[in-house]
Amino acid sequence: MNFSVTDPCSRSSISTLTVRVENDPPVITSLATSNSITISEDLTAETLFHTLMVTDSTPTTCQLDSIGVPFEIKTKSGSTDYGIFLSAGASMDYDTQNAYVLDLSCTDTFDVTTGVYTVYLVRNEPPTINGLPRATDMQEDVVVETTLYTLSVTDPESTVVTCDVTAITPNTNIMFIKPSSNFNEFDIVLQSNPSLQYDVVRTYRLDIQCSDGRRTDSSVFFMNVLRNKPPVFLNLQNVTTVSSVVSYIGQIVFDVEISDPEKDQVQFSMFCVPSTNCPFEVYHSGEIVLTRSIEGEFVPAYDLYVYVTDGKSTTGPRSLTVHVLDINYVPVIKNLPLPSALVVSENSLLGLSIFQISIQDNDGHDTHTYSMTSSPSDGVLYFDINSATGLISTSATTNINYEAVSSTSFTFTITVSDTKDSASQDLTVIIANQNEAPMFTKTSYALSVDEGDPGYLYQDEDTGDTHTFSMNCASNVGYFSIAPTTGFISLATDIDVDAVGSATSYTCTVKVSDGSLTDSASLAINVNNVNDNTPRISNNLFTYYLDINYPLNTPFGSTVATDADDGTFGNFIYSIDQTSLGTETFGIQANGDLYLKNSLTSYGYGSSISFIVQATDTGSLQGTATVFIVIPQTTTTTTTTTDRPITFWEYPANPAWVIIAGLIGLIIMVLPCYMCYKNECTCEWRGRPGDYRERLQEPSEKNQKKDKQPKDYSNGSWKAWKWYEQQ
Repeated sequence: MNFSVTDPCSRSSISTLTVRVENDPPVITSLATSNSITISEDLTAETLFHTLMVTDSTPTTCQLDSIGVPFEIKTKSGSTDYGIFLSAGASMDYDTQNAYVLDLSCTDTFDVTTGVYTVYLVRNEPPTINGLPRATDMQEDVVVETTLYTLSVTDPESTVVTCDVTAITPNTNIMFIKPSSNFNEFDIVLQSNPSLQYDVVRTYRLDIQCSDGRRTDSSVFFMNVLRNKPPVFLNLQNVTTVSSVVSYIGQIVFDVEISDPEKDQVQFSMFCVPSTNCPFEVYHSGEIVLTRSIEGEFVPAYDLYVYVTDGKSTTGPRSLTVHVLDINYVPVIKNLPLPSALVVSENSLLGLSIFQISIQDNDGHDTHTYSMTSSPSDGVLYFDINSATGLISTSATTNINYEAVSSTSFTFTITVSDTKDSASQDLTVIIANQNEAPMFTKTSYALSVDEGDPGYLYQDEDTGDTHTFSMNCASNVGYFSIAPTTGFISLATDIDVDAVGSATSYTCTVKVSDGSLTDSASLAINVNNVNDNTPRISNNLFTYYLDINYPLNTPFGSTVATDADDGTFGNFIYSIDQTSLGTETFGIQANGDLYLKNSLTSYGYGSSISFIVQATDTGSLQGTATVFIVIPQTTTTTTTTTDRPITFWEYPANPAWVIIAGLIGLIIMVLPCYMCYKNECTCEWRGRPGDYRERLQEPSEKNQKKDKQPKDYSNGSWKAWKWYEQQ
């Protein structure tokens, strides 16, 4: 900034002031505590190594200045912080470059701060083949595919390793290597039917190499061919036991031991006596195991005959006797099924004993539990079984009614259990019908019906009986009737409880008879008051003439509604449906008076609008009426008409078209008369264009001759409201 100063003598001096605005550069604080990392050269996935913590008063951006390196700087996902990442798919080699010095910088657009981050590589260590070199003996007569050895490979970086056979000496294709089911394990396999001959080749050498994709390890495996000798049993014949209670599937019952001079791979087989559903199996390892549960087993012992073969020689059979302990005897229901169905009469006493289950169980110490199911299923409503004793009885709570049961024959499946096994048998029970007198289930009944709706009441105990019904309502004769054969009660006349003096409750006596026995009951019939009348508005259409400036909130008319229902249903409320107007222009008071809620100025003079007035009772029945509002062309005193339909002349459109039609008719009638008058009732033309003004202002020649003034002409003056022409 240049400054100057001048005195009154015009002497001056000039000087300069310089203001420098300095920016604080960003500070990378995270590199002060962590500026290097060591990683494996095998790392290829995108990896965050370091989060750059930058201090600055303004936003900063960071970048990697080193080029040609498998690293990048970018913002972390979901954050504004920058991070140093290993690029996805990076390829690094310790032997080529064992460290990376990364130059980076951060800037706030004014100043740049640089930094250095160092990444050190750790060399990949080669895998190690465990357990090799190794030699395995194989019998010359082997015929099945055989795993000679399973080798494991350890890799310091836990990298997936692959192994291959690079050479076999002498050259052959009878051996190969394949991955095992476990991580970094491989099986050395002799193929089936290798045709080994001890006298031709006694030793095979396999050169094996394993690689982790970067470095390798090698070793050798030897297979020695042995002359075959038969295997020998070491612990058969023999005897063992197994419990039927504590045993489980897969349990090892016995382990057969054999000796084979050549240590050949052997296979076991066996057969079982008794052979039906034998629960044992022998594995090729010599283990004899349970293949199914023997809980509830009744066979006390099994004889197992075992063979062993080395592929060329077979030894056996040798026997193993297995005794089954803790055998549970299934309980037996002795007195079911019955030779004929058990008959039980309806209305039998509640809790009546009808049958005792008898069982036999050779396990005298067992505790038994009884249960039953029914077909049809509702049989258990009428019969019970004691779960501890097996005693069957009628229900303690539900009476057996022959006419009400779903079936008169029930089949019960009785089950007895000793907690281990169970036995079941069927018991059929037939319900016998008993003759019963007709009767009402209660001494008095109450029947509620709506106005005009019939109700019914009937009682029928025995389906085979014929019943007759009658009813006596004392003085209330003619209101109700009963069907003599069905007992249905109906209204004999329509009862309107809204009518003055109508009753809402009636008492009658009903009787039922089967021809010999009768029963009676009191019947109270209550007639419900229903909402059967719709509110009625005094007129269907109301018309009101309102000045456009009619005051707000001032009643201008009334719509009166009535409801013939009595009580709650006779109450109703007023409402207005003026959705077609687009605004709430009008309102209605609780007594039906209409008033103006918003100004009419938006409609304009000469407008007519309409809306619907609604009267809705508490039962949602609704009466409606239409209200027309007419806004006259000029300001007039407000006129209202109420309690009458709109007349022809009150409807806004009717006077307009009547006036127009009248004018047209008048013109049609006057025009011929005028033409006749002008031409003195002749067809000769009497006049010429241009002389009308003169004829209007001067008397005609004809009138001058007659010394007579024209009609409606006074004192020789012309009247503007009289237009005529004379000759």
